[in-house]
Amino acid sequence: MVDGQVHENARAVVLFCIVGVIGASIDFGTMHFLETSGANALIGREISYILGSLFAYYANRFVIFSGNRSTTEKLMAFIVYTACLIMTVLVNKLARIPLADFEHTVFLSWVISQATATTLNFILQSKWVFASENTSR
Repeated sequence: MVDGQVHENARAVVLFCIVGVIGASIDFGTMHFLETSGANALIGREISYILGSLFAYYANRFVIFSGNRSTTEKLMAFIVYTACLIMTVLVNKLARIPLADFEHTVFLSWVISQATATTLNFILQSKWVFASENTSR
């Protein structure tokens, strides 16, 4: 039983990482495309984050996680994603200021904003959205 659970957990982690990489690729690719097409950097970052997050949410929901989510849990997750979106856009904008003279400003600011949003998302999801589940483990 334990070996089967370890195998299942390892499978879930691998799938979660694959989904994350694809979601991040959608995010960065969209942002890069929009900016090179002349879109405003803030709007490009908003759209790219939303598209990458939507992909990751639905892919994780159907590929890895199952079960029905309560309306309260969905609302809490929406609030978390909204907070992460706001944080992502602000950090991306602020990171471009000191990075303006670097060759890869767009990529570096994306990495910094993505890392910030991922960290915030993890903290809020684990400490708030799924807090009652975590206390029983």
